[in-house]
Amino acid sequence: MNRRRFLHLTAAGLSPAAFAGPARSPFVLDPETFRHHVESFNAMGKEEVVNLIPDAKAWEWMKRNVPLFTCPDRDIEQIYYFRWWTWRKHIKQTPHGIIVTEFLKPVKHAAEYNALSCAFGHHVAEGRWLHDPQVIEQDAHFWLRTGENGGLRKNFNQFSGWAAVALYDRWLADGNRDALVAYLDPLMLDYSAWERERLTESGLFWQRDVSDGMESSISGGRNVKNIRPSINSYMYGNAKAIAAIATLAGNQPVAREFRDKAARLKDLVERRLWNQSAAFFETLMESGEFARAREHRVHALVLRSSGRPRRVRSGLEAVDGPAGILRALRAHHRGTPQPGISDSVYRRRLSMERPELAVRHHDYSARAGQRAERVSPERRRPGRLFRDVSDLYQEPAPEAGRRPDGSVDR
Repeated sequence: MNRRRFLHLTAAGLSPAAFAGPARSPFVLDPETFRHHVESFNAMGKEEVVNLIPDAKAWEWMKRNVPLFTCPDRDIEQIYYFRWWTWRKHIKQTPHGIIVTEFLKPVKHAAEYNALSCAFGHHVAEGRWLHDPQVIEQDAHFWLRTGENGGLRKNFNQFSGWAAVALYDRWLADGNRDALVAYLDPLMLDYSAWERERLTESGLFWQRDVSDGMESSISGGRNVKNIRPSINSYMYGNAKAIAAIATLAGNQPVAREFRDKAARLKDLVERRLWNQSAAFFETLMESGEFARAREHRVHALVLRSSGRPRRVRSGLEAVDGPAGILRALRAHHRGTPQPGISDSVYRRRLSMERPELAVRHHDYSARAGQRAERVSPERRRPGRLFRDVSDLYQEPAPEAGRRPDGSVDR
């Protein structure tokens, strides 16, 4: 079963196992089984901000749109529905259509309608599973088609992003080729804008840490032009995705152009941002020296590449699972000898306000398939709170189409 078929079955709420062997009736979950979760959430406190879908209508909206999920671990099941209940709060109607906000209350660094592009890729990645495609379609249209002269919104490049990757992955889930191909031109314009504003003579991109959506960090600053592994990983993924979209559109010259951009960027990241002595990717400062902080924020778009050098493979200790998913990424922070998730809060799991925390904001990722352990008293200090916490990040889609023999380039 190929990846796209698997995603379609998942979106339909059916197990792939149901399609193997003798025909059988798939088990269908009863939505009413999960109503109590939403009723509990609605009763937790006063609804301070009301956007398109108020709490009173949350269950009706979720029942129509959210893939149903059940789990023997009731905490996980509750978290799943709480995530969608919260996600729904951010759906907002504007004169230009629906958007998904990052913050419920207005923030000073947002544009009109409290719109921010920082989490756009995450919104698309999650929202692609909704049964109603219009939420994400209108959000994408807002950012890519309602700016000056029908172009990009002027603040779309306020933060680093991977819009092309997210939209391509949406196509893998919904199969709407026309909707994806329609965004080829604005995605190319977006890539060109980044090249014009952030590309250095070295062929790599620079970015401020705050504009990377990562707040302040050891390896960055608000007034420096450091070459960060994060944004270069995003731009690699975007180039790969644009090449794939161009292939779908039948535009082979553009596909070749962006395949070449991706290949060059991948090579530069591995040659220039890999610190051999630290055995990991690091930010390159304006001085030309490494920041000496192993960059836990490297996006999986680069890391899962099958062509990475042996020295990179051994340092990352990455494990590719089914469909090429990068299942685990181990990284160490400066001065901390063992993997874990750094935090100053003791004896509790870290809360995750936004989905990008799992890979982009936490200080460490470790082996997949293992649970966070309770911290013993002697190990209660920042940098040792959790160990062996798994993070999953979906691979960037391979380029559209297959080889003549039917195989996919991974």
